Amino acid sequence: MEEAKCEKRLAEVKVYYGSLTRRNWEILQIINKLCLPVIYSEPFYVSLVLDKNKYCRVAYLKDIPIGGISCKVEDYKGEKSMYIMTIGVLPKYRRYKVATRMLDLSIAECAKQGEAVSIHLHVQTSNESAIRFYQKSGFQIMETLKNYYKENIVPPDAHLMYKKL
Repeated sequence: MEEAKCEKRLAEVKVYYGSLTRRNWEILQIINKLCLPVIYSEPFYVSLVLDKNKYCRVAYLKDIPIGGISCKVEDYKGEKSMYIMTIGVLPKYRRYKVATRMLDLSIAECAKQGEAVSIHLHVQTSNESAIRFYQKSGFQIMETLKNYYKENIVPPDAHLMYKKL
């Protein structure tokens, strides 16, 4: 009973979605290390801050960072597409639509700029909750790539998922 009250209170708290900056990129790095099987280097995060064609956010509950997303626009099969590089929410804060809101904000920002006509991403084939999340958001599995992940990740296979804007 007490747990249900806590969940209701958390759902009522406003989550703030801030831009990625020189002052907070390390927060995204920590969130990704805690949430994702791939470890990204420091230059990856620095490039997120410097490149204006990237759509990145950090989610805060009050002043506590609880999630992050990083996206960029790139050419994909002859069209401009927003590629979701990373998205993660700390386990305690999942199921409160934090990832959905980060995804929606990044898509809206990219659409406002008129930079992309689609979105694509890779997701580990064993990550069933992420696959369901993306399917609920309108993504479809386009193909399965064998041995996509090279860094001792099991399984190493990934689904390529796609959505038209």
